[in-house]
Amino acid sequence: MPDMFRYERDPRVGDWLRPRLGPFGAAVGSLVPRGFAAYARVLHPMYDADDVPVTWSAVAAATGRVVHPTAQSWRVARRPDLHAPQARPLGQRVAEPGEWTGGEPAEGSLGATELRTLAEVLGRHTVGDLVVAFWEGTSWEGGMQLVAWIGEPPALGPAPPDLAPEVLHGPKLELPHRAYVLFRARPSDLEALADGRARADVDPFRPGWRTPNLLWPDDRSWCLATEVDLDSTVVGGSRELVDDLLAASDLEVVEVTETDSLGWLDDTVNVP
Repeated sequence: MPDMFRYERDPRVGDWLRPRLGPFGAAVGSLVPRGFAAYARVLHPMYDADDVPVTWSAVAAATGRVVHPTAQSWRVARRPDLHAPQARPLGQRVAEPGEWTGGEPAEGSLGATELRTLAEVLGRHTVGDLVVAFWEGTSWEGGMQLVAWIGEPPALGPAPPDLAPEVLHGPKLELPHRAYVLFRARPSDLEALADGRARADVDPFRPGWRTPNLLWPDDRSWCLATEVDLDSTVVGGSRELVDDLLAASDLEVVEVTETDSLGWLDDTVNVP
């Protein structure tokens, strides 16, 4: 495992993205490069009242809504508005008629099962290494950790950083409104990340478990984006790759086009 997630010191490996990305925003072709043969949207799971992952289709069946390429989770869940909290926690709010009372999908993060399956599918369409990009704002500096105590109130102290200093402060891939730390990896490294096997003894990367925000192979035959503010992951690539993703039993996938927009207000089907 010592060669997992090898630091990529030259951000120019990502220069090919800039001319193929649309203006910053939620359009598929702004998240991953335009010009691929096909595109897929992997929906991050929602959760039931017991925090068990469920598909958007299961939620839509309960709420009378429809899962379609530009569906938005809050509309599928029949929330009264975008900022309405879910009705479940501690009786926060009385649910609207027909509203899903479970939890929202995670923004900017795939579940371990989805990441593992995605890595397996992508691996079947990959020759050589991957370039893995993590957004610079992903708590690399270390947060606050609880220090053990006996008979004393808890004390807070800084957690160790997740990156070696030369990586944390090194060159980054600069894209509009986002900067990324880059690594070299293999598809099996992503599976290890999902399984929690990319542990603290892998230097200079101490990830624990997190989702890559951008990912592509050396031959640029496909590209994946898990944008930090969105509740789904987008993949552009060959027709064969997208068909493989659509057939994956552990993923909920809808086909999209590069012009589809996945913004919070872009679901014009599931409206009151």
